[in-house]
Amino acid sequence: FTLNLALHKPLVKAWLIKNGIPTANYFVAETSSYIMNGLKFPIIVKPSREDASIGITNESVVTNENDLKRRIEYVLDEYKQPALVEEFIDGREINVSIVGNDELIVFPISEIDFSRLPDDYPKIISYNSKWMYKTVEFEGTKAVCPAQNLSDKEVKIIHDTSKKVYRLLRATDYARVDMRFKNGIPYVLELNPNPDI
Repeated sequence: FTLNLALHKPLVKAWLIKNGIPTANYFVAETSSYIMNGLKFPIIVKPSREDASIGITNESVVTNENDLKRRIEYVLDEYKQPALVEEFIDGREINVSIVGNDELIVFPISEIDFSRLPDDYPKIISYNSKWMYKTVEFEGTKAVCPAQNLSDKEVKIIHDTSKKVYRLLRATDYARVDMRFKNGIPYVLELNPNPDI
């Protein structure tokens, strides 16, 4: 159930919102005609039913309507599925791995260090970051674990949110919750029920 659910990112986001869990404002584009629904740039455009950063490149983050339309059309044409269009949260990229069922074990918080990416690259985990060795993106997005400079209060917020997402989406055995942490708010990106831990 959870493996299937996690691949339907808009449905996951709807569940998160319904249960009071922060996530980026979004809409789903099924055609190249769309209504902004109050979203503000920058925006990130992703395939709505993929994982492993498939379809996410430096061009996924857009700052104007022309590029937004072009990127939506790219996702529709290339991946034959609706595009998930989200406000881009320019915060810390946090990963929280959890193991367990009745009792949950939360692993130390991990953070992606974007400091080695060139200034003109968006601070994202693209397909290249995960899979294309010797690329600028792969070399410039290393994990730091445990994440540094988080207060006890921030750690508690991140842990509590991650466990709530794990339970809400009915994860079992192990999973990882990915989020952007900004101004003390953990904006959940997704739950990965078959992650690299």
